[in-house]
Amino acid sequence: MKKSYKVIYSKQVKGIFSEEKFLALNFFKAFDEITKDFTNISYHNIKYIRDNYYVLKINNYNALFQVLKNKNLVFVIGLKESKN
Repeated sequence: MKKSYKVIYSKQVKGIFSEEKFLALNFFKAFDEITKDFTNISYHNIKYIRDNYYVLKINNYNALFQVLKNKNLVFVIGLKESKN
């Protein structure tokens, strides 16, 4: 049976999402797909950083997130606009 992960967003990310609804929808959809089945990770522009940290890029934004496998959590730490 596949594990399902819960996504938790930091206050900073929630603040940006409250202002940018379309951006929020894109990230919500991507994290929903990823957390239901981690084999879907290859369908998204995700870069492994180190340990359990990853960056998901959508349009001109990067979301830094951490996967806590022992707690079945994905914690979205920060979101910022990419330079290119």
